[in-house]
Amino acid sequence: MKIDQRLIPGVASVALGILFITLKGGVIGIVLTVIGLLAVAMGVSDIINKKNAAASVKIVIGVLVLVLGWVFVDIALYVVAGVLIAFGVSQIVSAIKLSELCNATQRSLMLVKPIITLAAGLCLFFNKSGMIDWIFIIVGALVLAQGVISVLEVIQGGNGKDIQ
Repeated sequence: MKIDQRLIPGVASVALGILFITLKGGVIGIVLTVIGLLAVAMGVSDIINKKNAAASVKIVIGVLVLVLGWVFVDIALYVVAGVLIAFGVSQIVSAIKLSELCNATQRSLMLVKPIITLAAGLCLFFNKSGMIDWIFIIVGALVLAQGVISVLEVIQGGNGKDIQ
């Protein structure tokens, strides 16, 4: 029995989507742990191969990722939140300046995107874990849907080249 090579990425996408939906923000901890352990393992391998300088760098990086990984993630999330807040505020100011040229409906529509951007930044700043969970749920749902579509295309015998 020959397995269609397009089935493997589809099944992997389904599995990854389910993991993202169920583990949510826990995925970050798993990834940080894996990266830290891989760096330490590569460092140990370098020690065995007598590459001590490279080994010490890899081991130090691995330990830093294992111990301080969440600190780096928190800093990055605060930076992203700050950028979203600043961008949302600047968009609101620009929309208000431009609103003099528009009717009431257009004014309201001009403010929707900046308000959503500002709200996303504020939510990320004040509720990181909740926001991260929602981001992973949304990404997981999209990856899961893509995987299901890929698997269904393979099962139905589509070659994926129907769209021109």
